Amino acid sequence: MLLGDGGLVKKYKGGGTYFKYAQGKVHLDYLTHVFSLFKNLGIVLMDTPSQGHSNVNGTVHTWYQFSTKSLSRWNDLQAAKPGMVNGVKVVPQNIFYLLTPISLAYWAMDDGGGEAGKWFPLCYKCF
Repeated sequence: MLLGDGGLVKKYKGGGTYFKYAQGKVHLDYLTHVFSLFKNLGIVLMDTPSQGHSNVNGTVHTWYQFSTKSLSRWNDLQAAKPGMVNGVKVVPQNIFYLLTPISLAYWAMDDGGGEAGKWFPLCYKCF
């Protein structure tokens, strides 16, 4: 999910790192599914994802997000910034060895696109 719409955040020096995830309203069912995965692990304290709004060129967009608890075990992963180059997410050179069928499916659901039955790109530049 780190290649998709999730990210690791470390807010305080010496503190833990939390996972933050957001999706637009059109993808609320999918976000709810991802939320339930983390909630069932016991690392999300909120009962439901929170809702927010942003105004882009006069159009109001609704989005939903959730965050996990801060966990010190994620500090090393956050510090290594996997998939990050100069603050931008990039696909690791060894992606073929890192992906599983399930991780590829989640990446596709986060950042896939295209036209059904014709083409299916995975977006990965300048997240």
